[in-house]
Amino acid sequence: MPYAADADVAWVTPDGADLPYDGDVPVDVKRLAAKRRRQRART
Repeated sequence: MPYAADADVAWVTPDGADLPYDGDVPVDVKRLAAKRRRQRART
């Protein structure tokens, strides 16, 4: 690993929580993303 010897970028991270799902993106998340895209397109 090229960064293993660099103390500024090589650190051990704690394990995170498992994702709440393993599959398709939930419909409500897709809906929120589409809403945000529409709002950004207007500005």
